[in-house]
Amino acid sequence: MSFGIITAIYGGYDGIRELPDGHGFTQALLVTDNPNTTSETWTVIYDPRPGLHPRLAAKYPKLLPFEYLDTETAVWI
Repeated sequence: MSFGIITAIYGGYDGIRELPDGHGFTQALLVTDNPNTTSETWTVIYDPRPGLHPRLAAKYPKLLPFEYLDTETAVWI
């Protein structure tokens, strides 16, 4: 069984919290509106949502995680 973890940072509201070694997820995705975002443990996906407030834009990957993940199970944080 494959497990994915997904989170979003829009509007520069929060910082990246790296995942610990051996986290056990098949995929770890961070969706953001900042093209300069980098991470050592997350796969960063640049997905701007112009016209939406950052609070609403960040809910898109939360509600539709399987548009980003290719896993059987998803965990949102």
